[in-house]
Amino acid sequence: EETLISGTPYIVMPSTDNTAWYSTGGAPTEITDAQFPGKASRTITGNFVFVDGYAFIMDTSGRIYNSDENSVTAWTADSYRQANMYPDNGIGLARYKNFVMALGSETIEFFFNSGQNPVGSPLDRYEQGFIHFGSLNQFAYTQLEDTVAWVSASDRSGIGVYILDGLQPRRISTPFIDTQLTNVNTDSVYMSSCKIVGKTFITIVTSSTTFVSVSSAICNELR
Repeated sequence: EETLISGTPYIVMPSTDNTAWYSTGGAPTEITDAQFPGKASRTITGNFVFVDGYAFIMDTSGRIYNSDENSVTAWTADSYRQANMYPDNGIGLARYKNFVMALGSETIEFFFNSGQNPVGSPLDRYEQGFIHFGSLNQFAYTQLEDTVAWVSASDRSGIGVYILDGLQPRRISTPFIDTQLTNVNTDSVYMSSCKIVGKTFITIVTSSTTFVSVSSAICNELR
């Protein structure tokens, strides 16, 4: 993910070995602060999200950790907010408009910077935003244009591909694709997005099949 700190562009990268790295144009440098969750015996998951000068990252218990303001390298031990409206595992974070979107295995919650918490996390929960099914794994969601897409699998939703429409989920996968996704190892599902010649593409790669959706604006149906 990319951000600006005091006018300097940063690329910040989490790794599956529980480390995180940043670059300002040269070789990546590891975030070594002992209070960074990956260094403090927490298991980080998903992507970084940046809001109002803070870097946010989730751990597998559903904690949303934040850096010190205007820094990606300085972290404080109690600077986190728990996504806990429903007991499930943390999957990862996405940015949706001015919200930090917290994806779990069974839920999605929304948080915003209220400016009311001078100590610890700057986030408050947006009580009107709650989805009772989450993301398949930490690689099965993606940002695209002004929304977020993800693959969900739960007892409530079944397996399917969704995008946010407002704060509501809208299914874009067909029954055929849902059936195909049901038959693959859930850990092997990866989602990504890109824009080529003015068209937005969503790609879902599994161990055996690749699905692609294309739209000039927002994705209508996955094929």
